Amino acid sequence: KRSLSTIQLMQDLAKTYLVIGKIPEARETINELLYREAKQFKAADFSQNPAVNRFTRQPYHLRTLALKGRIFERQYAQSGNPKDLQNALSVYLLADSLVDHLRDTYRGIGSKNQLAGSARPIYQQGIDCAFKLWKQTGAQDFLNTAWRLVEKSKSIELLESLRETEAKQTAALRPDDLFQENRIKRNLNFYEKLVFEEQAKSEPNSVRISNWNQQIVALKNTQDSLLSVF
Repeated sequence: KRSLSTIQLMQDLAKTYLVIGKIPEARETINELLYREAKQFKAADFSQNPAVNRFTRQPYHLRTLALKGRIFERQYAQSGNPKDLQNALSVYLLADSLVDHLRDTYRGIGSKNQLAGSARPIYQQGIDCAFKLWKQTGAQDFLNTAWRLVEKSKSIELLESLRETEAKQTAALRPDDLFQENRIKRNLNFYEKLVFEEQAKSEPNSVRISNWNQQIVALKNTQDSLLSVF
C-alpha cells in the first residue's frame, strides 16, 4: 500500500538506520520505498536507479532519493571508494531531473514552496559531491556539474523567497522581526561563503565545513520558524 503516511514512516525508518550506522537495513528500506514509489522498481544492484518517468508528480519522492544519496555518502566515508561518491551524485542528478519534472505541476505559490523545501537538500548534497569528485579526479565534467547545480539551487532559493514575500504581504511586520530576519540573512551569507571558500581549497578542513554547515542548518530553521509566525 502506497499511502503518504506509510512512505513517511519508512523514510523516517531509513533515516534512523542511517544515523545509527545500520547501512544494510537502510539500503533495504530504500529498496522497498523505491518499489512502492517507482512502479515496483527492483534492481539487482543498489547503485541502479529507476527512470524519472517511473515516479509520480509528488515531492516526497525527493526525500527518498536524498536518503539514498546519503547512504552512498556514508559508505564513501567508511570505504574511501570514489565509486560510492559517484553513485551518490547519480542519485542527486536523478532527483534534479525529478525536480524539473515536478515544476510543470507545482505552479501555485504554496505548492512551489513545498517543492523548494523538498529540493533544497538535494542541491546542497549534490553540489558537495560534485566538488569532492572534481578535487579527487580533476575532471572538468564534475566541476561543470557542480556549477550547474549551484545555478539550479539559486532558482530553488528564488522559489523559497516567494514564501517570504507572501508572508510579509499578509502580516504587519514588527521592527524587531525585520531586524532578526535581516540578521539571519547576513549570517547565512557569511557561513555559506565560508563553506564555499573552504571547499575550493586544495585541502579543505572537513571539521570547519561541518561546523559551518551546522550553523547554516540552525539559521535556516530559525528563519523558517520566524516566517511561520508571520
